[in-house]
Amino acid sequence: MSAFILFVLGATAVASEYSHRTARTTFLTLSSRRTAYLAKITVTSVAATGIALFSALLGLLVGGVILACRGDSLPEIAALAPPMASFAVVMLCWPALAAGLTALVRHRVPVLVFLLLWPLVLERLAGLLIGKLPGLGSLPDYLPFAAARAALHCVREENDPDAGFTNALLGSDIHPALGLVIFCIFTAAIVIGGGFSYCRREAS
Repeated sequence: MSAFILFVLGATAVASEYSHRTARTTFLTLSSRRTAYLAKITVTSVAATGIALFSALLGLLVGGVILACRGDSLPEIAALAPPMASFAVVMLCWPALAAGLTALVRHRVPVLVFLLLWPLVLERLAGLLIGKLPGLGSLPDYLPFAAARAALHCVREENDPDAGFTNALLGSDIHPALGLVIFCIFTAAIVIGGGFSYCRREAS
């Protein structure tokens, strides 16, 4: 889970222009603010995803060596492809989401606090309240970060005795593919909104 802390890269890429007063230089030297914004999102997202995937693959390698030494069967590579692909997409979204939110508010600290507290605590509390409203019982499953957690749980066994606990921990029992789509759409909306704000706001 420590890999998700890499979303700080996205927030820092945008916020540093204002905290270090380099926004004016960026806006005056580049012919397109849109290019600068997209470059920040692309570089930070790819870098964060690369680091996260390297860490995950290193963990798989170490785990595989331990299993081999114990004589246990190794997991099938094909079975690992869906969760790794979903993990990569979610990791691409997190820095982009942080950058988009930072472009909207121009401050890094509120974004970091929001992205630390909302997915873990506040969204769950909001989901509990929303779920008690008539006709909205299933809506909490489709909240963006609950959907992201569902997207990361790609391999589900119906006969798993811990399935109920796992779904409660995730906060959503929707299909992983649907969860991934919801989170990507949410991220895209924030990135687009942040892009409009970044391109139109005056440098300070």
